[in-house]
Amino acid sequence: MVKLKRPLKIGEPIWIKGKVTDFRQTVGSMQIDRKPIESARPGQEIGLQVFRDVRPGDLVFVSEK
Repeated sequence: MVKLKRPLKIGEPIWIKGKVTDFRQTVGSMQIDRKPIESARPGQEIGLQVFRDVRPGDLVFVSEK
């Protein structure tokens, strides 16, 4: 689960960074309460599909295109 500090939408590039984790990907799928969504607002907690392992405490940043 990710709690957003800014809006996020499908297709945006993100960077996931932690002590061990460090990769970039494009947002392909997001959910709230197991329902697919196209965009989310600040303050919402979302599920985000990722293609590598992530760990508690990893941070998600919107990256430059």
